[in-house]
Amino acid sequence: MKKSFFVLGCVSVLATNPALAQDSEPPVVKMAVIEALSGPNSLIANLMASATRYTVETETAKPDYKGPKVELREYDTQGLSNLVSDRLRQALDDGANVIVNGNSAAAALISEAVVRNNKRNPDHTVLFLDTVGAAMELTGTKCQFYHFRGSSDVSTAIKAIVLGMKDAGALGTKVYAFNQNYTFGQDINKAVNEYAGIGGYTVVGETLHEVQKIQDFAPYVAALASKSPDSVITGNYGNDLLLFLKASRDAGQKYALGAYQLDTPGTLAAAGPSAEGGFAVNTFNAELDADSAALAEDYKAKTGKYPVMTAPKTVQSLTLFFKALNSLAGKDKVTAEDMAVALENTTMQTGAGAIHYRKEDHQIIAPVIVSQVSKDAKYKVDGTDMGFKPIKVINGEDAVSAVQPTCKMERPTGL
Repeated sequence: MKKSFFVLGCVSVLATNPALAQDSEPPVVKMAVIEALSGPNSLIANLMASATRYTVETETAKPDYKGPKVELREYDTQGLSNLVSDRLRQALDDGANVIVNGNSAAAALISEAVVRNNKRNPDHTVLFLDTVGAAMELTGTKCQFYHFRGSSDVSTAIKAIVLGMKDAGALGTKVYAFNQNYTFGQDINKAVNEYAGIGGYTVVGETLHEVQKIQDFAPYVAALASKSPDSVITGNYGNDLLLFLKASRDAGQKYALGAYQLDTPGTLAAAGPSAEGGFAVNTFNAELDADSAALAEDYKAKTGKYPVMTAPKTVQSLTLFFKALNSLAGKDKVTAEDMAVALENTTMQTGAGAIHYRKEDHQIIAPVIVSQVSKDAKYKVDGTDMGFKPIKVINGEDAVSAVQPTCKMERPTGL
């Protein structure tokens, strides 16, 4: 089911480029958001979709944007993996040449399908902008030329959490890894073990549990507590995170919490005081500097909400994409290969530092910000008296994990 259709950028392009208006129509880039826009896990997907609309509208309206005309459509997978391929096929039939998605599980399916499409249809290749996926395989065994990951991978994010918690004196010497049993959660457990050396801790236990099916986490918390950890690191989100925090609170547990997605909307409100002191990681914090605050206010003015969780990563990576698109102004035709090479050669400055894509695996390199839930935070969250106070910024080159040896990217001939 298609949800929405937007045509953007045409008027502003023609109005600001008289030569194009008189001589020829500019090329068209058709972007397709393929996400779980309805269903139980639609909250996160809609954050990404809203951020995509904001960025497309904002960037194509800028007076200095002279790149291709942009059309944007949204395709709803309803959170069903068997619909991902169907929606992708619809998008390709509609002429899409840029796919946008940010869910790790669906991203793997889309990335593989994009590879197949581009081999079968060399005259209609497509680019895949994976704005918030984090699973390691997408820049490892499944890395490919047409895929660009716009957020930190799991290894980078967990390394930042470990360093941030250690600097704050909250990490301790006994750490427990508590995660969902699929690629993303498995990657986090692996990273928690990988960074034990730099964190100076022992991993005293690990759990991988079913995803979004458990209603009572008390038995899991009891098993975890038997190991007496100083801290717990988790990538849980949605109900799995909320119910885990509730069970921990009910059990009176006091361990420090490093939660990759603690900034999921509604989490602090549901967790209450038990969330205070927890650590989260992102590539954005509105409190960090004036530029970040300005972006947050503009986003709120246009969408009604401050950018949180997946939204700022999407805005940053797509703004970088539009900067690359603008460098293609004047071309009669814009291909996926043109956009990919332009992205590889584009750098953008954010409030926290420069961001760009690494050519070897198309992993974004961006500053990583560790924040702590605090009543001292400027921007309160979920109607609570708490927010995310930035405590540590790691520049992109220091934060990013190394290129995985399993990445064997095949580039198109001549590129």
